[in-house]
Amino acid sequence: MSIFNQLKKKLARLVTVQPTFDPSTLNDPLALKTKWTPAKSGGASFGTHRLKKISPNRVESQPRALAVLFPVVFMIIGFISAITMGTAGRNGDIMMLYIGVPVGCIFFFVGLFILRGWLAPRVFDRRLGLYCEGRKRADKKGDGYALNAISALQLIGESGLRLSRPSDIHSGASNV
Repeated sequence: MSIFNQLKKKLARLVTVQPTFDPSTLNDPLALKTKWTPAKSGGASFGTHRLKKISPNRVESQPRALAVLFPVVFMIIGFISAITMGTAGRNGDIMMLYIGVPVGCIFFFVGLFILRGWLAPRVFDRRLGLYCEGRKRADKKGDGYALNAISALQLIGESGLRLSRPSDIHSGASNV
């Protein structure tokens, strides 16, 4: 089998498989108008967040330890690479300075960007009647979205195949 045919076969296995769902079974007019696909396709193949009950009136989506560790490893690799290659560049290997330092910085900032996004709070607060996402604090009126304006919370599964191994991956997304 040629390399081209092997590549074609592996790429065909990467196609995302969406489970079929008939929204008419819910007898809800909003369900018929709603898209039943994740707002953002892809994502991690492990659970990145969990819901935690803070009080009877407040629930927060918080990152799991593994989700925090993943971007931190990117940041550490980037930082060590930039320092090591910068030192090598100062000692005469100028290519390490011009190529290695920017690549290390890219790793660092990609990790920082992922970490910042995963640490952004997502809060449901019944006392204030608000859902807040991102850096806005859920502690006063005017920030976030009114809970009574939210019609539904979708939890949508997504599955596909890995290129490196033929095992299934499963991912979930929540749409508010």
